[in-house]
Amino acid sequence: MRLSLVALMVGFSPAFADPPTADAVKGIDPRVFPADSDRAKELPKLLRADISKRVLEAVTRENAAWAKVTTAAEWESFRDTRIGKLIAAIGGFPDPAKAMTIKTTGEVQGDGFVIENVVYESRPGLWVTANLYRPAKPLAKMPCIVISHSHHNPKTEGELQDMGMTWARAGCLVLVPDHLGHGERRQHPFRTADDYPKPFRVSRQDYFHRYYVGTQLDLIGESLIGWLAWDLSRGIDVLHARPGADKSKTILLGAVAGGGDPAGVAAALDPRVTAVAPFNFGSPQPEDYPIPADAETKFRYFGEPYWETTRCIRRGPIDGFAHWVIVASVAPRRYVHSSEFAWDKDRDPVYPRIR
Repeated sequence: MRLSLVALMVGFSPAFADPPTADAVKGIDPRVFPADSDRAKELPKLLRADISKRVLEAVTRENAAWAKVTTAAEWESFRDTRIGKLIAAIGGFPDPAKAMTIKTTGEVQGDGFVIENVVYESRPGLWVTANLYRPAKPLAKMPCIVISHSHHNPKTEGELQDMGMTWARAGCLVLVPDHLGHGERRQHPFRTADDYPKPFRVSRQDYFHRYYVGTQLDLIGESLIGWLAWDLSRGIDVLHARPGADKSKTILLGAVAGGGDPAGVAAALDPRVTAVAPFNFGSPQPEDYPIPADAETKFRYFGEPYWETTRCIRRGPIDGFAHWVIVASVAPRRYVHSSEFAWDKDRDPVYPRIR
């Protein structure tokens, strides 16, 4: 059967022809459409066009559902349905450990503050490395701040250290953990320019390689953003375990460029967060500018559909948990609408919804 098919392809009758030569098969043009035809030029665009079409259908469907929300009870039903589906989509969560293991491995004394190098076990056998900034003289009540770093730099980012030291001097407990695959938790060998024979961007390797971590988690029904959000919630456990921690003031700050994504999800799913500032998540991201003329239907409510899995959460368009719904679900807790570079307030389509 296979010989007959090949023979037909090269124009011979299978009953009488000799098997085709390798050169004959090699010369067959497998393209159905001529390379310079209009149809052939459209082929590479078909998948993205289909995705865009289905996302537009999801936006239209969700806009119609949102238009029907007129009371608090209707909002709560709208919200709870979608947040429940978000939890399922990101893989759910294990039960928190009854007694989480937390270790301090070293201390750095500063001017009015102390930095503790800590590790905590967020899942059995999975350790999170973090820096904990605290006042040099602990207070009776200290607000708790957890900072979710960006996708391109770990907890050692200079501005994160500035915030940790400043707020510790002001009387707060500040925890800056490494995300999975970043900093002391990186899972690749490319740490310096000497680790690869060709030029490469050293500072971006954690970011690039966490794509593989996300893919591996997807294969087992989990998600990268789910694991990042879980680690942040366990970071709250670390701070709340401290004597003098003011649990009624628990702030989660998501740094620009990817830190806001897991911060927004963690705040939506952890009621202990009393205020959240998830930069670029829920609000327009840099790739959303300029905001489209028909923002109501053309805005990326579910994120940009590309390889950054934390910005395009699995099943978002299917199950309706747009980013703005995730961050709005923290109400009546505090939410800071925060965007990187610029904010087109008058044309931002999600801000009126969140208000």
